[in-house]
Amino acid sequence: MPSDGKLSVIGVLNPTFFSANDRRYLIIRVDERPASTEPFRRKMRPGKEPLLVAYADLEYAGKVEVIETQIADCFLQDKDPILPQTVREYRLGLRQQELLLSYISQLRLVELTATDVKVAQCPLVCPFDVFTQFGCEDPRVTILDGKPHLVFSAIGPYGSTSWIATISADNTLGQAKMILGPDHKHSTIFPAKIADQYCLLTRPLSRTYLRSSGIWLMRSPDMVYWGTPFPILLPRPGMWDGVRVGPSTTPVLTREGWLLFYYGVDHEDTYRVGVALFSRENPQNLIARSRQPVLAPTLEWERVGRRADTVFPCGVEVIGTETLRLYYGAADTHIGSADVDLASLLGMLDEQTR
Repeated sequence: MPSDGKLSVIGVLNPTFFSANDRRYLIIRVDERPASTEPFRRKMRPGKEPLLVAYADLEYAGKVEVIETQIADCFLQDKDPILPQTVREYRLGLRQQELLLSYISQLRLVELTATDVKVAQCPLVCPFDVFTQFGCEDPRVTILDGKPHLVFSAIGPYGSTSWIATISADNTLGQAKMILGPDHKHSTIFPAKIADQYCLLTRPLSRTYLRSSGIWLMRSPDMVYWGTPFPILLPRPGMWDGVRVGPSTTPVLTREGWLLFYYGVDHEDTYRVGVALFSRENPQNLIARSRQPVLAPTLEWERVGRRADTVFPCGVEVIGTETLRLYYGAADTHIGSADVDLASLLGMLDEQTR
């Protein structure tokens, strides 16, 4: 069900997992865009279809506005959601937009039971200020001190920022706070302090001539101020993760160290999943990394959709002591899950492929 009657759902994707009070939950990303061009038909030239764009009206909480834009016929809104500069110069009120997307996103809570999947009717997180105006994306949940902490990416006119909020026992969200300014995506926090510091993984978006786009570690004494950034996992030229890599799920502590699922992208823009192992005492130190991906798009619903050839995990469930269940988005359109044996996963690690 869309969050607003003017919108339709175009993708349900990138789920994270957590359990609380003996219940199992996902938080999913839901992408929406305007459902109909009917209100604009009087403005259109014969035979010319406009592109309609939704955005959050920040003066009225929860209200969505739709504007008409005209773009070149060659623009593919699913392939490149950032609208061209000629459209981004469109003025909304008196403020000129520096960024405009072809969709709007929000996060919803899903309860998993033995017999059903219960999707909440209302969003858990939706745009609420200028930094989140175009959407809230790609959640990760970490349990710290017995309480779930939600970390998510937000998109607004200034770029991509990382946010954190606690989830209460009644599944309401505490006040969300920005933890990293632009431009950061896909941040996730370790589920325990390490050397008396909270640790966070993030992917800074490269904007300079330094094009290596990878995973950085940051530390904090209080989960407010984050510093001491250090790159811990970078692309490997010529391999399946040769263009960019980023953190996928909350790290899992094993006997051998911190296990991280990460996504890797190649020159064909295919998203696959790998694993890396980091030191238990100091996650700045990489121990081993998988030479081959542990999950790749092979099924039709993983290969065909808004983003072709994409598997993108945000959540992992530990089942017993030997099984990990990975929850992932497929082709930016669907949600899937895959179980993997922990021993087999560790056997794929290669200390020589760093």
